Parts: sequence; structure tokens; C-alpha cells
Amino acid sequence: MQEHTVYMDSKLTLSGDSLNLNQKHRHATIKKQAMMFSCAGFLLVLLLGLPFVYFKAIDLSWPGWLLAMTLNIAVWSFFWLLIHYELDQYLFFDPHFLLIPAAAAGLLICLLVYLVPETRVLVLGGWFTVLLFGSGLLGFVEGMALSVFMAIAHLATIYLLIQRGEPLSMAYEVGVMLPLMIFWTFCSVVLERDKRNRNENLDLRKQLSEMAFNDSLTGLPNRRAFMQLLERESAYCERSQIPCCLAMLDIDLFKQVNDQLGHESGDHVLVEVAQIIRHGIRVEDTAARLGGDEFVIFMRESYVHKAALMVERIRIDVEQKMADLYSETDIQVSLSIGVAVWLPGLELSDVLQQADMALYQAKESGRNQVFYQAESDVSGSHEKRGHRVREEAV
Repeated sequence: MQEHTVYMDSKLTLSGDSLNLNQKHRHATIKKQAMMFSCAGFLLVLLLGLPFVYFKAIDLSWPGWLLAMTLNIAVWSFFWLLIHYELDQYLFFDPHFLLIPAAAAGLLICLLVYLVPETRVLVLGGWFTVLLFGSGLLGFVEGMALSVFMAIAHLATIYLLIQRGEPLSMAYEVGVMLPLMIFWTFCSVVLERDKRNRNENLDLRKQLSEMAFNDSLTGLPNRRAFMQLLERESAYCERSQIPCCLAMLDIDLFKQVNDQLGHESGDHVLVEVAQIIRHGIRVEDTAARLGGDEFVIFMRESYVHKAALMVERIRIDVEQKMADLYSETDIQVSLSIGVAVWLPGLELSDVLQQADMALYQAKESGRNQVFYQAESDVSGSHEKRGHRVREEAV
């Protein structure tokens, strides 16, 4: 049988993939909103400048105002379309798609300065806002690179204004840029700290998520994750009208391993059994560790006889593997397994109880065997008769 990793290849992974797709869509929505807010910010500045243009309080012509308005809408619309059609993902040097929009925002600020030299104060406030948008995502290097870019772009704009005949002093503007660079350096330090804290929080949340839904010893999903899966699969069973199966597995005489060989050997047995279960199920099946020496397997779209034969192979593999590992001791590690069928209309609690009852029969009948409850045995009563899987049938 092909080797599969349960958590990555099970329905839990499919749910995780769906979650990743939803997260990707949410990130795209956030980036689109950022482009719209940036566009709105520049539009607000231009609209607030309308009275000054109308009363000629500032030296800005109507064609210049329309040019700034058009370029602003065109630039941010272009970025919005890049995100919408997922073209921004090809910009590997800018994974969060912040550097290019930030540089574009700097150039738009410089355009306003070129059109209205009196608005040079926008270089301070506007660029601080640009850096603020990158909080948690931009680090020190990115922040400093953008700030140097902004300083060069601003001084280039001043040079063009001087060439146009504006009464400006390059030496004065360089002197103004020096304290701005100090301020932007401080902003970059804060950005680095925010980015580091954000990454640490993301790592912590990931670890907490793994602790909440993964068994740390075996790597299998834990009880909480498995029960959530079963809640989702119950709806699927009702829709598909195809039976599914549930198998409860228990390591026989596991306490003897801990008592005679120590808990380290007991942990080793749990890991080995988990590996055998992981490799013995299909890609559409899911296995989990419920706790202690108890495991469970959910088999989607599977009839009970087929499911019983599959777990019988797992039982035989465990018996042979453990016999090789502990051949020099009198310890015999094996599995007792109970299988129940999950027919449409059955409650989850009933299926779990039936599988547990089949496991109890396997234990009472001498351990190291598989008992299952056939479809024909399903009724309103909880008194189920088990069927033992014959080894020769495998």
C-alpha cells in the first residue's frame, strides 16, 4: 500500500487547503482596500486644494490639477488590477506588494511638490503615512531603502524646480532632508521591531494551533481535530448516501510496555504504531490519536467489509513489526480493533458507541483481532453482534 501522511493527505488537509485559499483571498482583499485607501488619500488632498486653485491661492493650473488627478487614479487602478488578477504574486522581491506601491506613492508626492512647490511639507507627512502602511510587514532595510529613494526623488524634484526658475536653494533643501532622514531612520527601526513582533506572534499562533490540533508525539491529529472532522463528515454522509466506517484501535497490554521497559519504550511503540496506521490507510482516510494508547480511523465512502480487511492488514503489520522489535522479550504488542459502519441517518454518537462496542468484543475475545459490525446488524437497538475478521480472508 502506498505511503501517505495522514495529516497532509487527509480531509483535514483539504480543509486546511480551503482555509489557505480563504486566507489568500482575504489578503488580496486587504491589499485591494489598501490601494483604494491610498487613492482616496491623494484624491482628498487634490479635492481640498480645489478652493486654492479656484481662488489662485496657489500657483497650480487646472491642467496641472487634472494631470495629478488622472495619474493618481491611473496608478492605483493599475495596482488594484494587478492584485485582482494575481499578477502581484510574480513580484518575488515584494511578497506583500508594498515596496512598489510605496515607491509610486513617493513619486506622486514628488509630482505634487513639482506642481505646487509650497506643498513640500507633504514630503514629511505623506512619507510618514506611506511608511505607516508598512507597519508589521516592512523591516529596517526596506524602510531605509524606501526613505533613501524618497530623499533622492525629492531632491531631484527640487533640482527640476530650480531649473524651471523657482527661487529655491538646493543647499537648504539638503539641510531639510537631513533631519527628515533621521526621522525616517527612526521610523525604519520601529518598522523592524513591529515586523519582528509580528513574525514572533505568527510563529506563536502556529505553534498553538499545532498544539491544539496535533498530537505532539505521533504527529497525528488529536481528539479535538478528529471530532471536528467527524462533525463535517456527518453532513457529507447524509448528502452522499454512501456509508462510511469508523475504526477504534487500542494497543493490547500497553501498560506492560511502560511498566517493564519504561515510558520511553512506550512512546516508541506509540510512534511506530502511528506510522504503521499512517502508511496503511488510503489518501481519503483520516487517522488520529484519541489519547493514551487509543487511535481511531475514519474511512470515507467505505463499506464495512472492505474497511475491516484494511484494518486487519494494519493489525498484522503491527504484530509483525512489534515482534521484530521486542523479539528478545516476552512482551507481545498487538492491536485490538473495532469497526462500525456509518450509514446515512445515524447519529455520530451512535457510530462511536458501536465502534467502541466492537472494540470491547475484540478485547473480550482474546485481543489481537478485528471485530466489526455489518450493515445488516444496524438497527435501533444498541445490542450489536460483532463479526470477527478471519486472517485467511486477507
